[in-house]
Amino acid sequence: MRQIIFILFSILSLAYAQYEENNLVEKPNYLIKFAPRILAPKFGFEKFIKEQSSYVIELRTNLYWIPQAIRVEGSYRRYFEASAPYSPYVNIKAAAGYFDYRILNLEDSYGMMAGGGVSFGGQIKIGGHWLFDIYGGLQLIAPIYFEIDPYNTSQNFITSRRLNAIHYTLIAFPVELGIRLAYLKTKLVPKKYPNPNSTTF
Repeated sequence: MRQIIFILFSILSLAYAQYEENNLVEKPNYLIKFAPRILAPKFGFEKFIKEQSSYVIELRTNLYWIPQAIRVEGSYRRYFEASAPYSPYVNIKAAAGYFDYRILNLEDSYGMMAGGGVSFGGQIKIGGHWLFDIYGGLQLIAPIYFEIDPYNTSQNFITSRRLNAIHYTLIAFPVELGIRLAYLKTKLVPKKYPNPNSTTF
């Protein structure tokens, strides 16, 4: 009885493998990404919408003792070639987060940040389903300080300039350059066969 079950299972497996080879094709589904920076790691998730477009959600953290911050970014990504994700792309993002410098005992040294940016990049296969995501671009992630005195005194102006310098140097530098390690998860979808009734030449 066991031999019969084994034979039937083998026949079904071979039949499905043949069907899969003839009727299904592997397509990108999503990527899980990680930027291996010790003091400021980044974690990302990219989900394909169509063959040449996707959305990206990324969590960026700063673990320096000065300052501490966390930011979430949402992006729309458009690939230039049908070989996506192994293709050049343009990435447009919006961002929001929280920062805190109060460990330095500075006044008005915590608050929210918001902004956006644009970057260009490309993804290179390094083996199996692993790849590198290399990118560069421009961003403006502005700080919104809490508990700032509404009166524009000279002292507040000096403090704000000093905090802005810290923010745009350590948290949200306007020029982005980076590399991420990513793992690609694929899915099987039906092949697209040409329509025999089509009149397109």
